[in-house]
Amino acid sequence: MPNPNGGLITETNAQYYSGQQGFIQTAVIPFKTAFACNFNTDLANAVVGASNANYTVTVNGGAPGVFTMTNNTITFDPAPPASSIILVTLSTNALRSNYGGYQYTSLNDIINNFIVAYVGAEKLIPSAKRTDIIFHAKRGMQEFSYDTLKSIKSQELTMSPSLTAIIPQDYVNY
Repeated sequence: MPNPNGGLITETNAQYYSGQQGFIQTAVIPFKTAFACNFNTDLANAVVGASNANYTVTVNGGAPGVFTMTNNTITFDPAPPASSIILVTLSTNALRSNYGGYQYTSLNDIINNFIVAYVGAEKLIPSAKRTDIIFHAKRGMQEFSYDTLKSIKSQELTMSPSLTAIIPQDYVNY
C-alpha cells in the first residue's frame, strides 16, 4: 500500500513499533469474513507440521478459530462473533526485519550501483571483476569502521505539538 504522503514508512505507529494490527468484527456474519493486513512485512504461512509463520492471530485474546491467510488477508470461516477484537501480531524476527530497511544501504547494493555507474564501455573503468570490487568495498568498510561506524546511534522521536524534545546527553547533531 503506497503512502499517499510519499514517505517511506507506510504503517501506523502500532504496526511499526508494536508489530500489531487490530480489527473489530462489527456485525454478526454467519459466513466467511476477511481482514486485510497492510504491514510492510509480508505475512508468511506456516508449513504444515512446522511453526514458521511470522505472525500470530488472536480473537478476544484467545484462540483464533479457523482461518486462512492469503496475500496478507486473513479469512475466518466461520466469522468471529460480533464485537470480537481480532489482533494480528508479527513475530519478533519479522518485527525486527521491519525496522531500519529505509535507513541503511546494503553492501550488495553499493557494489551493484558502483558497477552500473562506473564499470563498462565508455565509463571510468572499462572492465573490472566483481570479486575485485567486493574486495575493495569491504576494505573501504574496514577503514570506515575504525572511527565512523562505531559512532552510529539513532533515535526516532514523536514530536509534541510545541515541536520540542528532550535531547539525549550524548547528542551531537541531527
